[in-house]
Amino acid sequence: MSQPSGTPNPRPPSGESSRDDDRGTKKKKKKKASSTVSTGFVGKCEDIKEHVYDVTPGKSGFDVFAKTTREVGEYIARTIKDGGEFRTAMDPEDLGFAVLAPPADPIDENNAMQVKRWEIAYKAHNDATDRRAKATSQAFAIVLGQCSPTVIDRVKSNPQWGNISSGDDLIGLLRLIRTSMYTGATSKNSMHSLIEARNKFYSFRQSSRMTNADYLRMFKGLVDAVEHLNGDLGTDHAVITERILASGGDPDEEVDWAMMKEAIREEYLAMHLFLHADVKRYGALIANVQNDFVTGHDKYPKDMSKAYDMLVNYVSPTKLYNADDQDGGMSFYQDDSQRGGPGRGTGRGGGRDGGGRGRGRGRGSGTGRTSAEQETDEDNHANAEEEQEPGGTRNSNNDSQPYSDASFNICTVEQLVLVHGLPLLWLLLDSCSTADIFANANLLTDIHDAPNPIWVRCNAGRIQLTQQGYFGNYPYPVWYNPKGVANILSLYNVIKNYRVTMDSSKDPTITVHKNDGDHIRFTPSTHGLFKYELPEDQSSITQMWSMATGIPTVADNAMKYTKRAYKRAVEARKLQNIIMRPSLRKYKDFILDYLRDTPVTKADIKAAEDIFGPNVGSLKGKTVRRPNEHVPAGVDAVPMAVSKLHRQVTLAIDIMFVNKIPFFVTNGCDMSEKPGR
Repeated sequence: MSQPSGTPNPRPPSGESSRDDDRGTKKKKKKKASSTVSTGFVGKCEDIKEHVYDVTPGKSGFDVFAKTTREVGEYIARTIKDGGEFRTAMDPEDLGFAVLAPPADPIDENNAMQVKRWEIAYKAHNDATDRRAKATSQAFAIVLGQCSPTVIDRVKSNPQWGNISSGDDLIGLLRLIRTSMYTGATSKNSMHSLIEARNKFYSFRQSSRMTNADYLRMFKGLVDAVEHLNGDLGTDHAVITERILASGGDPDEEVDWAMMKEAIREEYLAMHLFLHADVKRYGALIANVQNDFVTGHDKYPKDMSKAYDMLVNYVSPTKLYNADDQDGGMSFYQDDSQRGGPGRGTGRGGGRDGGGRGRGRGRGSGTGRTSAEQETDEDNHANAEEEQEPGGTRNSNNDSQPYSDASFNICTVEQLVLVHGLPLLWLLLDSCSTADIFANANLLTDIHDAPNPIWVRCNAGRIQLTQQGYFGNYPYPVWYNPKGVANILSLYNVIKNYRVTMDSSKDPTITVHKNDGDHIRFTPSTHGLFKYELPEDQSSITQMWSMATGIPTVADNAMKYTKRAYKRAVEARKLQNIIMRPSLRKYKDFILDYLRDTPVTKADIKAAEDIFGPNVGSLKGKTVRRPNEHVPAGVDAVPMAVSKLHRQVTLAIDIMFVNKIPFFVTNGCDMSEKPGR
């Protein structure tokens, strides 16, 4: 409330006043700072207003451009007439429309049929060109409306903006946006922008935590940024000329020059991609290729696809051989953070790789460790930052960060498979796995994308699994790993539905007891893996996990038919429901004869009855209620001996309550017994 005019405002003490002023100043400063962090820019299209081209602090321009371009391309394909091709044309990794080539001239201009076909084809070509031009103009406006003022200023500062804007060049606009977001080029000087783009290209290297997919995508983006500014990469005039002369060609021929220039460009980019990969992960691979070249074997990649395949499929030697695994046995994951409390220890180790003797002592619940072990741990930690794209692995041997995902803690299954081999029909039972993971797709059916992918963690790294399938009639869907090496069932999941026993004093096997009395025996292999050798017969695998409930299910009945027969049975049941659910006899013997165009046969109707049982809708309202069986009733006469002794009996009846429970009580004056009820 406002103070009266004559009343002075109360003045607080000087200390309090200064503190209040300071607090008010701090609050104002905080509000002002928070308002400048987020711009809050949204696009002009309501449906995709959150997908914009903007320079956001803390976010990569590569990711923003790729995600926004895909969303805008799908939106244009859905909303604009004749805009279906924009979804593929606006692929951020391959921008460009398919070429609309005009039809070739007729061979014989005097042939009226050929001339007429040419006219029709030429008219179709012109119509397609016009439709693309109209759709491109609308798409150009949509893309420009999704650009923030910062990006628009960068785009308009480019010398090519005038031609791109006047011609509604959508692909040119996207390339300008990509260049501005990748390189941050704001200078109007084209040479300045080219130098900045080249510097970023030559200084770009794969980091230790960058996946191969992101590395390739960013690499292509930097290449496009340089070439968009009319820069060349690796196509020196002298190199092209030397290669053409060495191959016996003519440097003056335009065709030879163009083909050799493209080949040298691809080889240069592949070499750059290969040599700038992460040294921690691929240093040994690069050294091996260099050593092979010295010995006369050129294994350097000649194109980017080959270089990418070499990086993705490379297996580190540390995964094949382990210094502590001399006999090919198994070792299990142990997290350092899960060990005992604080302890101290000292030790000495000698010999190569810690092969000498070591002495140590420790206090508390910690353990004494040799210096060789400490050095090994440090080396492992140095190689821990390895990560690949989803579906690959990342080494994280000493990564103690907890994960809310599946934990598959056997660490050398891959090593054992690569060194000794593992049959694809082996089924392993693992107590250290919390997920069922299969590598053999032939053992699974209906492999599909899972609604929620999981990350599986082991000592070999982390891998994301995105697909699931069904292993016969096993109660749960299992995870499918196309890069896996074994078929593994989690003991934790198996015991949810089956009884599992093991008595090592009698037989060193793990026995899974099924409900039908049968059992599955997992026997140890020579390397200590508890395995069950699956039969090659697919039907046996399908029925091996039967729950033996005694009640046949629809799935059990469907197993007796092929997939095609099952689909035809479904169609037969659908047709029966459409025609108002007639009875089985009428449907099969009478009505089907009048439906001449239907593919349903009597065999399909019979199969549907066997698989799904009687049609419930057909039974409702048609089943007649049958009377129950008659129960004979009669009155037994009083025996003559009782009637002679008790001709006149006076009965007294009453209700007696005991703990609020009523009892019916009778009493006869001539009878000695007093029955109560």
